[in-house]
Amino acid sequence: MNKYKRDYLHEQERKDMMMFAALMGGVEHISNAWFDRGIITKDMRKCLKTAHTYLMKFFETKTNELNDKEVKKLLDKIKDFDVVLLENEKIKKMREEAEKENQWVKLYRDEFEDWCEEIMNVNCKNCKKYHSECKLHDIFAANRVPESGFGLNNCRYAYLEIEKRRRGA
Repeated sequence: MNKYKRDYLHEQERKDMMMFAALMGGVEHISNAWFDRGIITKDMRKCLKTAHTYLMKFFETKTNELNDKEVKKLLDKIKDFDVVLLENEKIKKMREEAEKENQWVKLYRDEFEDWCEEIMNVNCKNCKKYHSECKLHDIFAANRVPESGFGLNNCRYAYLEIEKRRRGA
């Protein structure tokens, strides 16, 4: 088997192919727009068209090696992205905002309470710690997590495991 042929792409290779698609579109756009504005010569436009042709040949050859499912995945990705140029300062600001945003977790209330219930099953069941010694108590209280209802003196979230008895036992 030819070591260059493979019928699928890794994620980075898919991104590279998406960049090729963007490059082809960019070369074609520049060729037409700049020629129409009169800022490139016919020879310059010919160079751009030649570059576009070779980019297309490469792209078509590579996609012809891929299986149908991979080609569809690639084309769907290509339809769903834009290439933009950003100044470094803008990128830095966007990264800082993303970091700030990642400091918070957003969940629907019922999902959050399900998570809390799972955490309580591990940490609060039969717990003897006093509430001031527990990191979870303040988090639960600040987020209005329902109390256990057991009324234990050490913590309002602590509860006792209830043994279920089988009928006839």
